[in-house]
Amino acid sequence: MNIFYTGAFRYPNLDAAGKRVQTIVTCLSPEHNITIGGWEKNNNNNEPNHISFDILDRRNKNSLLRIINFITKGLKIIPYIIRNKHKYDCYILYNPPYLFSHVMYLFCMCTKKKLVLDNTEWYESEHLIGGRYGLAAIENRLRMKYIYKKIKNKIVISNFLYNFYNEHENTIIVPPLSYTTEIKKKPHTELNLIYAGSPGKKDKVNSIIDIILNLSTDNKNKIKLHLVGFTLGDFLKSHVSYNEKKLLFIEHVIFYGRLPMHDVYKLYEKMDYLIFFRENKRYAVAGFPSKFVEALSFSLPIISNSIGDIKDYLPKVGIIYNPGENDPNELIKTALMCKNKFDKDIDQLFHSHFSIDANKCKLLNFIENIK
Repeated sequence: MNIFYTGAFRYPNLDAAGKRVQTIVTCLSPEHNITIGGWEKNNNNNEPNHISFDILDRRNKNSLLRIINFITKGLKIIPYIIRNKHKYDCYILYNPPYLFSHVMYLFCMCTKKKLVLDNTEWYESEHLIGGRYGLAAIENRLRMKYIYKKIKNKIVISNFLYNFYNEHENTIIVPPLSYTTEIKKKPHTELNLIYAGSPGKKDKVNSIIDIILNLSTDNKNKIKLHLVGFTLGDFLKSHVSYNEKKLLFIEHVIFYGRLPMHDVYKLYEKMDYLIFFRENKRYAVAGFPSKFVEALSFSLPIISNSIGDIKDYLPKVGIIYNPGENDPNELIKTALMCKNKFDKDIDQLFHSHFSIDANKCKLLNFIENIK
């Protein structure tokens, strides 16, 4: 089958969305011809079946143009799709905007083409620009509750989304996937924790800092926290109250700012745990943190609260810690004692649930049965 895979991602690995598409393409490409239409700027990766459409990273100072671009995002691809309709039998759309989804739905109805949705998130309305009643929140509700439900074939990332679409037979769960990584041993005696990402309103980085602030002096001296994706200045700008506390934690925290992914992976090899926390809200239970799977691919256990689908895997591959409820000193004691005890369970879980090989047949069978 000839497939065109497009949507709000930066291919091949410029963001978590691009990495997801890359791994799904790896699963499908042995039996199908796939063209990737990324929404990133042209990144010159020289892949013959990859087209960059330069949609996501455009910035407009004019507020009216920003609104128009938001509503019409993705529509610039439609002329390409119409011109090349003879090339493709199926279209896979990754988290597409509402209007683009609707146009593609009508196009596929008229041309008798197959349409697949790859859905990995359901935004929290208050996290979007304009808040609960803003244009972005309205668009979010329309896409999730109306047009996405019309698409018969779905790849979803979580049990929450699977249950939301439960009236549709041809829906499968595909979590974030990753490639097997060669693991290096970590001989150090101190405890190295890492958070890597762009926290925004999703990850509660201040809860990680609070662990440091509430440790005994002895335990503080046993730990080093590595924060990747933002600087100290970025953190203090979004968490103003921590300005007066920074002298209490800065000695034990390294802020790296933004790093290329290959540098983040080098850091993973030296770490003992990945740490992150999320609120028990829809965005967290509807999604699945790709950093969880990346950590497992490096045999890196996780410290997190038990939210969404990851509750099915903790504490087998890490430690459950609920900020504000559990004792941070007990956390550090347990983490030091157990940091080399998770390797076998991590290896088994990664290869049975989150590897390419574990999901290839499921995805190929799904594509064979699309309606």
